[in-house]
Amino acid sequence: QLEGARVIRAFGQVDKEEEEFSAANQGYTLLQLKAGYLSSLVTPLTYVVVNGTLIIVIWQGNLSIGQGLLSQGMLIALVNYLLQILTELLKMTMLVTSLNQSFISAKRMTEVFEMPSENLNTPLPQKTSDLAISIKDMSFTYPSAAEPALSDINLAITPGAFIGVIGGTGAGKSTLVELLTHLYTPQEGSLNIFQKQHSPKTLKEWHSWVNVVPQKAELFQGTIRSNLTFGLKEKISDEQLWRALDITQATEFVSEKEGQLDAVVEAFGRNFSGGQRQRLTIARALVQEAPFLILDDSTSALDYLTEAKLLTAIHEELKDTTLILISQRTNSLKAADKVLLLDQGKQLGFASHDDLLAHNKVYQAIHYSQHSEEEGGLG
Repeated sequence: QLEGARVIRAFGQVDKEEEEFSAANQGYTLLQLKAGYLSSLVTPLTYVVVNGTLIIVIWQGNLSIGQGLLSQGMLIALVNYLLQILTELLKMTMLVTSLNQSFISAKRMTEVFEMPSENLNTPLPQKTSDLAISIKDMSFTYPSAAEPALSDINLAITPGAFIGVIGGTGAGKSTLVELLTHLYTPQEGSLNIFQKQHSPKTLKEWHSWVNVVPQKAELFQGTIRSNLTFGLKEKISDEQLWRALDITQATEFVSEKEGQLDAVVEAFGRNFSGGQRQRLTIARALVQEAPFLILDDSTSALDYLTEAKLLTAIHEELKDTTLILISQRTNSLKAADKVLLLDQGKQLGFASHDDLLAHNKVYQAIHYSQHSEEEGGLG
C-alpha cells in the first residue's frame, strides 16, 4: 500500500482536474457556439437581402413598364445582374470563416517573425576547468510558471564520463537538456561546459559541442545516406557513415537493405521499425563527433542487449565524449559512472547505480517497480 502512495495521490486529483477542464472547456464551447450562430446566419440573411431586393425590383419594374419608362428586356437583364450578385455574395460568405482563421494565423506568424534574432556569435565569458560540465546551485523557471522546473542542481562531471539521468514525468529531465544545449539560461547559479579545459567562445561554438538525440526518432524521406548527413555542410565519407552505424549496432539491417547506404527511407521512416529508427537517429548524431552526446530517452525501443552493446560501443569508440543518457529504465543506467536522480525539479541523488539502489528510497521504488520479481524477493 505504501509503495502505491504516489499513484493513489495522482488519481486523487482526477476530480479537480476534471472540474478545471470542464470550466475552461465550457468557456470555449460558448465562444464556439456564438461564432457558429453568427456564421450560420450569414447565408440566410444574404438570401433575404438579395431576394427582398429582387421582389422590390420586380414590383417597381412592373410599375415602370406600365408607365412606359422601362422595357421588359431591361427588367430581365436587371434581374439577371441581381442573381449574379447573389452568387458572388454567397461565395464571399463562404470565405468569412477561412479569412478569420487566416487572419489569426497570420497574426501569430507575425509575432514569431518580429521576435529578435539570437546572435550566435555573441562572445561568452571565458572560463577554465578540468571538468567537462560544472553546475553550481542552478535553478531555472519557465516564463509564467508558478514553480521552478529545476532548483539547486549541483553537478561536477569529468571528461569522457557516462552519466545517467532518471526521474518521473515532470522531474525536469528535458529542461536539463535544454539548459545543457544553451537553449535556455538558468536564472540562478551557473552552468558551464568545457573542452580541453576551455569553455566555448561563442553560443554557436557551444551548440556545435553538444549533439542531442531527441526522444522521438525523426527520419526524413530520402535515403539512409541523406538522413545520416542531414544538415552537414562538409562531405562525409562512407567509412565515417559505416563507423557510426557500427557503433549504433545498425550495420546488420542496413547491409541487408537494397542499396545499403542508398536504401530508400520513406517519410517519417515508416519502412523501419521503432528500434531501427532510433539507431539511425543516434548514428546521425555520431557522424560528426562532438565533445558531448545527449541521448534523451532515445534507446527506449531497443532491447536490453542491443542497448548495452550500443552504449558499450559509444564508451569504447568515443572515449573523449561525455555521454549523458536520459532513461526511464534503471537497467539502462547500470553501466553509468554516476546517475542523477531528479524528482519535481530537485536533485535527490548523484551517485552510481549500486549506491543509489542501496541507499536511495526513491531510486529503489523506481527500480523495483520495473522488476517485480526482485521486489517480491526483497520483501
